Amino acid sequence: MRKITILSFLIFNCSFAQESEIWQFFYNIDSTLIGFKDGKQNVKIEPKFGRISNAYKFDKIMAVSEPTEKSTKYYHLTKSGKKVGIDSLYIFDNGFDCENEGFIRFKDNKNDKVGLFDANGNIAIPAVYSAISRVHNGMLFTLKDATKIQDGEHFFWKDGTQSLIDTKNNVLIENFRLSENINLYSIKIEDNLIEKEEIRDYFEGKNGKTYSFINYEKEFKFWLETVFKSDLNSEKITHYSFEKISYWDDDKGWIMTKNNEISTDIMTMIIKKLSAVNDNSKVYRIFNESLNPYIYETNEFDMFFNNCYESLQEKYPVMNVVIDGRKKIKYVQDQFEFLRTENGYKLVGVSIRSN
Repeated sequence: MRKITILSFLIFNCSFAQESEIWQFFYNIDSTLIGFKDGKQNVKIEPKFGRISNAYKFDKIMAVSEPTEKSTKYYHLTKSGKKVGIDSLYIFDNGFDCENEGFIRFKDNKNDKVGLFDANGNIAIPAVYSAISRVHNGMLFTLKDATKIQDGEHFFWKDGTQSLIDTKNNVLIENFRLSENINLYSIKIEDNLIEKEEIRDYFEGKNGKTYSFINYEKEFKFWLETVFKSDLNSEKITHYSFEKISYWDDDKGWIMTKNNEISTDIMTMIIKKLSAVNDNSKVYRIFNESLNPYIYETNEFDMFFNNCYESLQEKYPVMNVVIDGRKKIKYVQDQFEFLRTENGYKLVGVSIRSN
């Protein structure tokens, strides 16, 4: 296996220290490069990184591009100032990987395999996998020994072995398929399974114990049909709404308002349309989606995004209830987005298109 280059500590034009504080990005004068400041606006790193370095916050480790006169350097940077994984950045959807729980993915381009760095730039998971997920609650999905099939500009993996491992590369569950509905933060490990819960999925661990996780779709469907089984009213809608809620206006686009300031007309429409979950003649579907960073931009939503301002869908999914309807002679869909929060599901977005 190719060695991943790790350089020793370098001295920057700033003072690095082992800090727990998250640094915030800022632009240079012409907004072509970014640097980082601490909470007191002290410059920790002068602007030197290109915008392809998509981290808006610097917690422990990040992937960066550093333009120079002759070329651009690509590497991972730790909070202590160490450069690791030179030219070994993991790129997904035209962007660098983003740290999660103090870990970041890297790629061994020679072998086309993926591994994991820890917060100190040490190799936590060697680059032996075809693909791995980000770390969630100390665990990650892996795909090993798969065949890469190129399809024009895109590719997909065929065959291979999927597993759930921990950050020490221990296999927890073999043949464990990646699923957006598996809530890794809800893990239960039992020696003797007595009774199964309807909203959980169960797996046999490599150690012989039973592992179970909440299934987001099962959990949400049970919650939705329980909460809205009785008559809806404005008080209930407000109670089960996020502190800010967005709704679509055909003339003005997306509008953000406080949940207790929703107009009477809009509230009446929400109650009428959401009542469809109790109407057996109405068709509705549930989709697991991510929180849109271009709509939910205010500080109230910061905790639901990572340092690169990407939705933390694996922990805070948006369950989108799509209800079929009509507008005059056309078929349309009404959509109600419920964000999973620390206090349960909350209505966060509404788009009503039907009459």
